[in-house]
Amino acid sequence: MIHPKLMLCTLVICFLLASSVSAANKKEQSVDADIVWSESDGIRKEVFFTTRLADGWAEPEMITDDYFDNNSPVIEKDKEGDRWIFWSAYHNRTSEIRYTTRSADQWGEAQKLPSPMQSNVTPSFVFDGNGAAWVVWSANNGDLDDIYYSTNKEGEWSEPIPVHQPNNTVDALPVIDLEESGRLVVTWKRLTDGRYESVASVWENGRWGAEALVAEQQTDEQADQIPDLELPSFIADNTNIFLRIY
Repeated sequence: MIHPKLMLCTLVICFLLASSVSAANKKEQSVDADIVWSESDGIRKEVFFTTRLADGWAEPEMITDDYFDNNSPVIEKDKEGDRWIFWSAYHNRTSEIRYTTRSADQWGEAQKLPSPMQSNVTPSFVFDGNGAAWVVWSANNGDLDDIYYSTNKEGEWSEPIPVHQPNNTVDALPVIDLEESGRLVVTWKRLTDGRYESVASVWENGRWGAEALVAEQQTDEQADQIPDLELPSFIADNTNIFLRIY
């Protein structure tokens, strides 16, 4: 079963909005969900957050307020129920992964994910069965993108290491997930013969396994896991939204 963790592009948003016309029902009200998104504050892009309440979406909160252009936010809860947000932050032709955590209804100060790479974008993260955070992202030093990962155990980040073997192509847009079996799986896009294919790697025996092609389809079972849910009207930019349904 695929986790109901969805990066929403405009096309999917339109589908959800269309399907939510008749969604003012008890099923929608009971959904536990968060949204994070990137939107311009008139000067640069900032990250915003809202959560689903019994009577609708909470008032939006601005998570960032700095000199970075902030994009591609993602959100997840740890085993204590505290929220974590990761995003890409751009400044002076470099980009880094930044993150913050929320405990007792307070967001902490944004932190930088350690990385020696010049470009670090499009993070995805998950918590394993022991509560450790695993983050993957696309990175480069002025050359082709590769997929890197790092883990946080007891507050310390591990050294960023590539998920896959060296190659001469683009690897981008990673998504990490924890299967019901407890396996960690990373899926991403790889440029092959002029087109992007989905490939995946599984964490086994203390390392990432060989990449394998992933079928490009969404099953009816996956679609059924998406509840009717009306998105908040205060989101002005629908192109950079991450909806997390718990």
